[in-house]
Amino acid sequence: NKVGNMNEDDIWHLIKDIASGLSYLHSKEVIHRDIKPDNILLSSSNEYLLSDFGVSAKMQNTMRRNSTRQKIESDISGTVAYMAPELFSKNPIANKATDIWALGATLYELLTGELLFLGQGGILQLKGAEIPDLPNKYSDDIKALVLACIRLDATVRPTSSELAKYAEAKTN
Repeated sequence: NKVGNMNEDDIWHLIKDIASGLSYLHSKEVIHRDIKPDNILLSSSNEYLLSDFGVSAKMQNTMRRNSTRQKIESDISGTVAYMAPELFSKNPIANKATDIWALGATLYELLTGELLFLGQGGILQLKGAEIPDLPNKYSDDIKALVLACIRLDATVRPTSSELAKYAEAKTN
């Protein structure tokens, strides 16, 4: 219900809450693997919560010695519109940075009311598609954070704990 209708203070609050939750999951080596607006709930105490851990997995489980086919099938679970570009590579492996990309795609949708890359996920970014502009009604800080989350290079995306700390400073 809030897609495309959130003010900046609400967005910072959402980032703080969801990034804090992700930070906790990531500290336990758990990858959510399906972050999207439908999996973010707003509690009666006005806190944003991650839900639907159906495709979540401990990182150590994805590193088990399995056949290549089983490993790939287990690593590409999720919703295509929120799947990071690296999940469309020859050897897709989900990691903490894939959750950050999904959060960035979610934030893009919350800010614009539109799916990033027309719902095709990171495959279009992998093929060279440019990230569309974000609405001018939002600050440069929030736009920069979203763009940082959806960087093509997973190694330079912010961590969940970095996002949580940054958003915490914006909500005080």
